[in-house]
Amino acid sequence: MNRIFFIIILFLWGEISGQTLNEKIEKLDEIRSELNKKIEEIEQTEQQKQETTQNLQEYLAQKHTIEAKIENLEKIKKNAKSEYESTTNRLSDTRKTLLATQNYADVVNMVCQEEFNILFKLHFKSVLYPENISDCKLLAYMLNESLKESSQVNKELNNLLSAKQRLERKKKKDEKYYLDVRWSEIVNKKKDKKYTKMVKDLENNLAQIEKEHKQMLQVKAQLEKEAKSLDELISKLQSEILQEDYSFQFSTEKLIWPLTGKILRDFGEQKSSDYNVTVFNNGIDIGANRGSQVKVVEDGVVVFAERHGGSGKLVIVNHRNGFYTLYGHNSVLMVSKGEEVFKGQTIALSGATGTAAQPCLHFEIRKKGKPVDPLEFLDENNK
Repeated sequence: MNRIFFIIILFLWGEISGQTLNEKIEKLDEIRSELNKKIEEIEQTEQQKQETTQNLQEYLAQKHTIEAKIENLEKIKKNAKSEYESTTNRLSDTRKTLLATQNYADVVNMVCQEEFNILFKLHFKSVLYPENISDCKLLAYMLNESLKESSQVNKELNNLLSAKQRLERKKKKDEKYYLDVRWSEIVNKKKDKKYTKMVKDLENNLAQIEKEHKQMLQVKAQLEKEAKSLDELISKLQSEILQEDYSFQFSTEKLIWPLTGKILRDFGEQKSSDYNVTVFNNGIDIGANRGSQVKVVEDGVVVFAERHGGSGKLVIVNHRNGFYTLYGHNSVLMVSKGEEVFKGQTIALSGATGTAAQPCLHFEIRKKGKPVDPLEFLDENNK
């Protein structure tokens, strides 16, 4: 009686444990699916962040160029204004000098005319009165000096007129140059205002993207933590299920190879001489051409078939005998979750998704959730 009761208890424990395990596996699949979506969102956000940063750098460079140009235009405008004002002042002074010289020239010309008239009269009187000849000579001398003065003043007057015309042309040219510089400054200030707004918008956008990216990383870290915790719990539950429930045997003594190729990394600890670090490989990595057929090594049911972090596109098969097999880094998945698969069936095409450095297949065999060396189960004669 006690023996029968004990058997019933064992049976019920196996049923409860199996049910709990399936629930946890389904929960783990949900978390991994959510994690994959979050990873894709992070990748998209990272790409958006890079594009926004690049645009920001381009606009900042253009803004700095415009600002340097505006600064230079300020100096040019200042010099142009100074030159224009200097020319205007010189023209004003020249006009005043010209007016004064013109007035003086008029006076000299008038004096010359009067002296000429007097001399003309004295000349005729000297014919009748010879004693007036000395006065004529003196007056002729004075007229000659006045004519020299008039010639000098007229020459100076012509020079001032030429200078005035040159300064008037220069004033127009300086004014046009000054106005052109001012207009160019106004245009560039408008551009600077536009770039300032665009830079500010991009900085705000980048800050928002970085905030979202940080939040996504926090969610990703939390999901990874939950997945790890749940994975450990599943392994624990699998180890607690009575071994009588599983045969831990395959249909043949040795398994077929999932694909043919050179082993790139063996099972177990792998030490890198370059970085002096040791990592543990849970399976083997088999080199393959991209698109090679990946075959399932034994009958089973697909419990996972989608992208998963560094494993890339991953397929996990439950062989319902205590063993699971994992097939990672695929380029194309040809099965879906819940699908029955049969030994030798093509379930994926090899690739280099995830963290793979080259096209290969990452293959694992897990017993009660713990990784074991696949080479102990694969048929070396039919590699």
